[in-house]
Amino acid sequence: MKKVRYFILFIFFIRIMGLSAQDASIDSIYNTAQYNFPVLPPFSAIYDSIVSRSPQILKLKQVVFESNLNLGMVKKDWMNYFSLNSAYSYGNGAMISSSSAAATTSALNVSNQQSSTYGAGFGIGLNLSSIFNYKTRVKMAKSKVDQTQYELDNSLQELKYKLFEQYTQLEMNLNAFKENSLIMEMSNAQIVISEKEYRQGLIGIDKLIVARQQYSSALVAYESLKRNCKLGVFYFEQLSGMDFRENNNQTPEE
Repeated sequence: MKKVRYFILFIFFIRIMGLSAQDASIDSIYNTAQYNFPVLPPFSAIYDSIVSRSPQILKLKQVVFESNLNLGMVKKDWMNYFSLNSAYSYGNGAMISSSSAAATTSALNVSNQQSSTYGAGFGIGLNLSSIFNYKTRVKMAKSKVDQTQYELDNSLQELKYKLFEQYTQLEMNLNAFKENSLIMEMSNAQIVISEKEYRQGLIGIDKLIVARQQYSSALVAYESLKRNCKLGVFYFEQLSGMDFRENNNQTPEE
């Protein structure tokens, strides 16, 4: 199909060369500047980059992380039932002792000495309500983890579907733009031919009007597609943080 269109375009230019080339301004009036779009990176690369930057996804991942931390804390609640305590003291104190030299003689001695004491203890405090509800609280914390993970997975799935739909639409628009660019070239050639043939009296005004109308329709479609392609490329570049033109300039490693 493309070969046929290029052949027709070639025939148009041959006809232009065969006609009078006295008025070169006509060619400059109806020549439309070409606009080259970058080649899109693979969808997987764009998707991964968008997910890594998406505020919504990052927020949900943080919620999942916090819910996992909470589950770990709930599982360790049993440690609250046990307690350890210790005490240590150091200082001067009086020591009283008695001694006897004979059966009828005794002496009471008082001395001032430094002393230190240390003690440790272990206690268990049981709360029946906490014990019986422990498994329930663990299940609730685990359910919260599952719930946040479901929300994250669902958001990722919806985001992937939405982005893929927009990506494929952009691919279609880019392909349509390329095809329409060829139609624009053919319309340019046709209107140049019609202008010159009209001035030479070879065709009537009605055929010239038709040629202009066809060109006008092609131009509207061309500009509309160009706008949609620009918006699509800009949308994905902003979300992914990637420069598609810079990506196209990278040479693959051999």
